[in-house]
Amino acid sequence: MEHNYNELGFKTKQGRFKRYKEAGLLESLDYVFINEVKSFWKDHLSFDVEPSLPVAFYNLTNKRDPWVVPHDVMRKKIIPYLNDMNMVSAYSDKNLYNNLIEKDKTPSPIIKNINGRFFNSSDSPLIKEEAANLLLKEDAEYIIKPSQTDDGEGIEKLTIKNGILYLNEKDYTINDIDRIYNKNYIIQELISQHPVLAEPHPNSVNTLRIVTLRWDGIIHHLLTFARFGTNNNVKDNAGGGGVCIGVNDDGSFYEFALDKNAKVYYKHPSTDFSFSDLKQIPNYDKCISFAKSLHKRILHHDFISWDITIDKEGEPVFIESNFFGATWLYQLTTQKPLFGNLTIDILKRINAINTIGPTEIPQRTIKRQSSEIDELKNSIESYKNQTRKLKKKNKKLTNKNAGIMNELNSVKLQNEYLRSSISWRLTSPLRVLKKIIKRNH
Repeated sequence: MEHNYNELGFKTKQGRFKRYKEAGLLESLDYVFINEVKSFWKDHLSFDVEPSLPVAFYNLTNKRDPWVVPHDVMRKKIIPYLNDMNMVSAYSDKNLYNNLIEKDKTPSPIIKNINGRFFNSSDSPLIKEEAANLLLKEDAEYIIKPSQTDDGEGIEKLTIKNGILYLNEKDYTINDIDRIYNKNYIIQELISQHPVLAEPHPNSVNTLRIVTLRWDGIIHHLLTFARFGTNNNVKDNAGGGGVCIGVNDDGSFYEFALDKNAKVYYKHPSTDFSFSDLKQIPNYDKCISFAKSLHKRILHHDFISWDITIDKEGEPVFIESNFFGATWLYQLTTQKPLFGNLTIDILKRINAINTIGPTEIPQRTIKRQSSEIDELKNSIESYKNQTRKLKKKNKKLTNKNAGIMNELNSVKLQNEYLRSSISWRLTSPLRVLKKIIKRNH
């Protein structure tokens, strides 16, 4: 059946729509359900939603659930209410993690680079030569990553062998690392992970993404899914090519995984490991308790996604935190709406304080964006003035060119008239004689 997606409120030019469409999750449309989704978000948050995610969720899970949170609602309404956007960068710097988390609960930093300066694991300053000596003193494997980015950007494995540093099997110096990563990066010890998480793809540090919410002073566990790398990549996140699989409340895994394109996998795409063979996560309750205890340390953000792995002894280890996240993937992977039974309460609270409009964005951000808008307006006006000047100049040149062409045509006509005249024909012998004389001299 051919559908008119635009008339149903789908934004067909958006990447999100194309993702679900290409994955086959928008082929079957329940018009009653689509209207139910639109009405729900209009009634509870006065928001006109784009329905592709709830529809994709329905087609994947066979669950009609209007509580599935669309991307725009999450980014524009809920996240600004739950998290202090002015404080995101402060808590996102990986070079600060060991100051927030107990040292035995997070990978130990070997070297930190903060704004171009080097520090050791105790935050004592180092000159570059000292940092190089510390790094190269013994054979080992480390992880290097930018300290102020998300989504696995720039994460690579470093290998030290016989005093030589290797990155992607090529030898480098500390100066090369500085050139590649510039500044603000961290080199950490490599974790020996538990076989349950390692088995589908041993080359990557595979993690549990555990999502928690502070609500009315209580830290709630919302959902969990596992992330596995692919193609021998050290990164496990979906954006880096990894796959994600939901985790049940008892620590067992769902039947299939999804990638960043919402494609379904019952077996690992690189290793052919069957996800049905995954064993139960060891100490899963301890992992949830660990994430909740971490959340208590962060006071500015009520919604946090935690990346936690499990070491070979079965103990949870903190990797990093995230304050946004691809929540469409959270919900499809775990087959549940993001906030579950808290959904209505959250929406009522947001609606009650009337966050619609400028108050949903921090004032500092508004001022910065207003300044950027003014700069863009000035640039546009400058371009318009330049365009007007160029148009005038082009018009003058066009007119001048037209005049030259008219003169040239006039000369051509006069020349043609002269060549066709009787006098031109009668004087032809004289012109021939002139050429002969000129040649002989």
